[in-house]
Formats: sequence, C-alpha cells, structure tokens
Amino acid sequence: MKYFLVLIINSLLFFSCQNHSTNNIKTLNLIKEIEQLDGRYISDVRGLTNDENYIYISEYNLNQIFKISKNSLKLESVYGRYGEGPGELTGASEIYIENGMLYVENDFKRAIEKYNTSNKSHVKTIKLPNSLNDADFMLNFLVKEGSCYISTVSSKSTSINTFDENGQITQKGGEVFTFDDNMSQFLIRNGRHLSMLGSDKIIAVSNNLPIIELYDLSLNIKNVYDYTNASELIQKNIEHINLKSNTDDENSYRILAKDISTYKNKLYILFSIYGDGFGFRQNKLIVFNIKENNIVFDNILALDENSIYSAITVDKNSIIAFNYTTSSIQIFSKYDHSP
Repeated sequence: MKYFLVLIINSLLFFSCQNHSTNNIKTLNLIKEIEQLDGRYISDVRGLTNDENYIYISEYNLNQIFKISKNSLKLESVYGRYGEGPGELTGASEIYIENGMLYVENDFKRAIEKYNTSNKSHVKTIKLPNSLNDADFMLNFLVKEGSCYISTVSSKSTSINTFDENGQITQKGGEVFTFDDNMSQFLIRNGRHLSMLGSDKIIAVSNNLPIIELYDLSLNIKNVYDYTNASELIQKNIEHINLKSNTDDENSYRILAKDISTYKNKLYILFSIYGDGFGFRQNKLIVFNIKENNIVFDNILALDENSIYSAITVDKNSIIAFNYTTSSIQIFSKYDHSP
C-alpha cells in the first residue's frame, strides 16, 4: 500500500479533538554537561546511544566513537580512527548497541563497522549491498540478532531493508510515500529513523512528514499514525512548512524529526520548529506512548530554549542530548520518573 501526500495535506485542515495547547510544554532540568573528552573538543555528533552503564558518542569530524561512564562521566574507551583500513572510519555517523557489540555507520565507506565493546576490538566490516547504496546515514538504523535494518528507497514499493553480516539482503519491506509522481521528492523523502520497541516491534519515523509507523520484525505493518493534530505546536509548524513548500526547490525538503530514541514503551522525537517568530529551532521533544499496537501522544518536553540540538538518547532516569550550539553533551533529568 502507498501513502498519498494529498491525504497528509488534507489532514492539516482539521483540528483533532485531542489537540493540546502549546502551553502544555514541560521544561527539563539540566543536571550535567560535558564540554571536552580528555581534552578533545566535540563539534559534530551524529549519533548517541546508551546501555546500562555507558553513553556512546559518535563524532563525525574526529571519526571516533567515545564510551563514557554514566556514573563518573569519564572517558572509558575510544573506538575507531580516521582511515580506510579495517575498523577505521571516514565519517562516523549513526551508532547502535546490541549484545555488547557496537555498530557504526561508516559514511564514505558505505559500510557498518562492528566493534566488541568489552575488549575494544574491531570485529568486522559489513558492506552495504550494492542496491542499498542510497541509504541515508543521517538516519537511525538498528540491528536485531545480527540483521541490520536500514531505511532506503531501493524500489518504488519498499522503504526498509534488512541485510546480514555478509552484505546479503534478507528482507524488503516498509511502506512508501508518493508525492504526486514527483520522482525527485520520492527519492529523497522516503527516509525513516528506525528504533526497536521492546523485543519484537520496530518504530519507523519519517524525518520529513508527521508519520509514525509500527512494524513487526518481518516488516509487516501494524499501525500508521499521523501526529499532525497531536499538539497545536506541531500543527502550526506543519502548516508553516506546507505554505513554504510551494517555493522550495524540488530537490530539497525540511526536516521534522532530526532524531529519535525509545525507552520501554515511549518514543521521543527531536522535533524541528520553523516560522513561529523565533527562527529555526531544534529543542523540543515530542513524546508518545506505545502500548501493543496503539500510538498515543503523551507530552512535549523542552530542552534549552536558546539552543539547537542534533542527537538524543534516553534511559531510565535521563535524556542525553548533543547541544550543537554549545558543542556539548547535556544530561537532563526526565520530567516523568515512572518506570
């Protein structure tokens, strides 16, 4: 099944009875900040993730991944370095942790590097299948039991593909958006951020449309949710983008979801805001509850009002974000401490 953009545009004409006021925004408390890592300045963090004890930071310019203790905030390990050899990086992008293994999108090499987090060794370079070279390494990917799930448009009928550690495609799936048969828009606007939800569901969030999709591990779709009317802030922002889209170049688009993170049954979207009188900002988190196959708007969380953020990760007690304005990792206390 294909989604038609006209349906999304039409949805902007109506206010949902569930619409929430822009006043219902909860401000997070900044509790810790990291400006340097053993004397290294960080300026272009493309990926953040965490496990039980550590935070992992992907620095694009330095071509390294930093492992930081959650307790001490001290640097524990460094993975990768600039170069084209085994385990070396030329554009350290998004990252993912599974079963003690660190997976790193290696941008210019068009590969995923696999490292052992315990002994810091490089395990393997996983080459992208040739048909997936259009994969966008600015979007979140995931790994489940050795299978890599990545967002890409390899045909007119799929948007998500999986491949094994030998670079062989194992599944093709995912819905696609169409844009009035505009092939330029089709090829650049079908990207999704991907994340695991629990052990058997995949969240896919469009980076440029207000759409959240829920899949099983076989890429069978379970739900599609248009969050345009979840909040007045979201609706007004999308209305502004829709008005401006008539003058935008057909080879460009405006990002809505810069990054996403999931923790238990909650999805956090780092949301881009345009045209509200304050200029472009990326400092709000849109939060959704997901139970079984239902997606429900929860609330909006505010990071520092004067900053732009580019990456987030969430754990039980905190929200960790890269502040692009100050070039620092900031740790905020979660407003909701429920388990």
